[in-house]
Amino acid sequence: MRGRPSQIGTLKSYLTLVNDLERARVLYVAEDRKQSSLDGFWGTLTVEQINGIEAVAMDLWDPYIASVREHVPEADGKIVFDKFHVAQHLGNAVDKVRRKENKTGSVAESMGRIEDLLGNS
Repeated sequence: MRGRPSQIGTLKSYLTLVNDLERARVLYVAEDRKQSSLDGFWGTLTVEQINGIEAVAMDLWDPYIASVREHVPEADGKIVFDKFHVAQHLGNAVDKVRRKENKTGSVAESMGRIEDLLGNS
């Protein structure tokens, strides 16, 4: 386990896990959460197995996306992001816009313009 000096008392350790979701089994485990962690998995497969991959479910972690794109033909059409991380990403984006609009008052201004257009003054 590794810890950061700024996180005294908190140790974080990451693993990369590759699972076969249809057979409910672990296929590969590697230390850390880097592209190289997932890159090691592809060498355990034959060309036929890689070409037979229909979908790869993952979170929105760029190093994993890069690894799949590098090793799986037509990867962009096979990557499926898990709904938790998509919802989290969308929620964060909406919150960022909400905070910005709340700070600048642009929502109220927009509503005022809409009311003017509708004749609801």
